Amino acid sequence: MKIVVYGLGVSALAALKSLKNKATNVSVVNTGPVDDWKHVALSISSDFKLYSEEDSLTAFLQADYIILSPGIPRSINYLEEAHKAGVKVISEVEYAFMNSDVPVIAITGSNGKTTTSTMIADSLKAFGKNVFLGGNIGHAYSEIIGSSFDFAVIELSSFQLESIVTLKPLISIITNITPNHMERYKSLEDYSEAKKNIYKNQDKGSVVITGVELDTDLKQIKITPLKDFDFKKSKLVGEHNKLNFFCANEVCKNICSNYSADVFQHFIDSFKAPKYRLEFKGESAGKEFYNDSKSTNIESTLKAIEAFPCAQELTLIIGGKLRQDKVDEFKVLAHKNIGQIIAFGESASNISKILDVNKVDTLDDAFKRILKKSKNIILFSPGFPSFDQFKNFEERGEKFNKLFTKFCDETIK
Repeated sequence: MKIVVYGLGVSALAALKSLKNKATNVSVVNTGPVDDWKHVALSISSDFKLYSEEDSLTAFLQADYIILSPGIPRSINYLEEAHKAGVKVISEVEYAFMNSDVPVIAITGSNGKTTTSTMIADSLKAFGKNVFLGGNIGHAYSEIIGSSFDFAVIELSSFQLESIVTLKPLISIITNITPNHMERYKSLEDYSEAKKNIYKNQDKGSVVITGVELDTDLKQIKITPLKDFDFKKSKLVGEHNKLNFFCANEVCKNICSNYSADVFQHFIDSFKAPKYRLEFKGESAGKEFYNDSKSTNIESTLKAIEAFPCAQELTLIIGGKLRQDKVDEFKVLAHKNIGQIIAFGESASNISKILDVNKVDTLDDAFKRILKKSKNIILFSPGFPSFDQFKNFEERGEKFNKLFTKFCDETIK
């Protein structure tokens, strides 16, 4: 079996590590000159064959299948030629599923999937299950290969779902579908179809928990705010989290024979927000700081704003990499009566043309504006991708955390 791994991102590297014992039949393709990245691939195995993107067709046509990094679209000419020649093009997620027998709970959606995935994993652990959490969050799915778990909770992006062949979740969840990644998809319908691949292989009668209408024979459980539980002790802000708790509760009821409402109530009381998802960082100088760095679209930012009773008390920090020249969807913020909006990064100039904002270059500059003027709640919910100034939303979130710590230190002085 000859395999090509295309890309050297987190998921592709995990796949390569699982393939190191078969290295004589494995080739690696990546962007840029081979000399620039060969040390990464060869540090896993010196037997991998390496190809630049320009020479990739040679490797592709010799392969039985190609494992595609999620950031690489299937529409690349050489990939299309290989596919037409009969070579299978699969995602790293598909590869991991093919090589693991751990039952999968799969989650996708434009917003809320990280919180929901984390909730599901942690709630299953509350019922004594040994759970792997990965995919588009934390660990690459391929890290599960060779390990034993009761369940795998896998968060999946539309990119990862494009190249699904046999992935068959025990339960699938679609939190919602709103316009996102339109730089990659021709239409909302194309994007939506990629998301719906999550349940295409499930058996008739099996469960899909969904916030959207689906044309399927599967048993559909409509996502609604969770009722009959007490949320007074919950550490999460925002009514939307009752939707996320609903998904976790339904999963536990469906697969845990020892399910107990009392155990789930304790879970609600103790669960903390995932890192960089409307995460409360602390209070300083009478201001509360929330890190929602994972927000990369307007819908996510709006959900974050709605989590707070009085928008007038907010200082909202938004901005990042432009997906396209227009940012018209952000006009809605003008009607939210937000106390102060600070826009930073590549998108700041475009935002300043449609909203009354304080335009700055960087997050450091945004914090300087906070020092001069702010309301009681500092909400960092960017609404744009991070790639203008950071390599990912995690790095962006960590930068916010460091600036918050610096702010606290300066306030004490």
